[in-house]
Amino acid sequence: MASGLVVHLEFGAERHTEVLMHERIRIGTDADCELRFHPEAIPQVDGFLLELLRSNGNYRVGDFDRSVRLTLNGAPLTLSAAIEDGDQVRIPETEFVLQFFPVASRPHLSRIAVRIFMSPPSSKMRPSSRRPRRGATTPKSSCVSSRANSSAKLI
Repeated sequence: MASGLVVHLEFGAERHTEVLMHERIRIGTDADCELRFHPEAIPQVDGFLLELLRSNGNYRVGDFDRSVRLTLNGAPLTLSAAIEDGDQVRIPETEFVLQFFPVASRPHLSRIAVRIFMSPPSSKMRPSSRRPRRGATTPKSSCVSSRANSSAKLI
């Protein structure tokens, strides 16, 4: 049973990971998306790209932009498709990849996710402003943001 979803986005050299604990997760360019990217990043997406719904503890595809040829693990994306550990959604002929990891399949992440989302949001805690670990390189993300509580921020 999934209590949340780790979403890893790759777009070229950009890498971004979010832990989302919502019943409904919308991904796209709209302000009401829980995971939002800049419209310039993928011009063929106008509004929402993908909606995931949690039902009976599992995430499934609730809706998606049919004008964009999305694939799930290499096959065409379909409504109600189950999202399982390690699944990838891609836009063919682009470098855009979403990879999913249900939190319940990673119990240690569940504790981390609860701690992250139980603390008050702070504009100073954006991923791009965190100090990197010694010896680590952190690419500055300009294409992705997540929505905590009621307002989305572009990173």
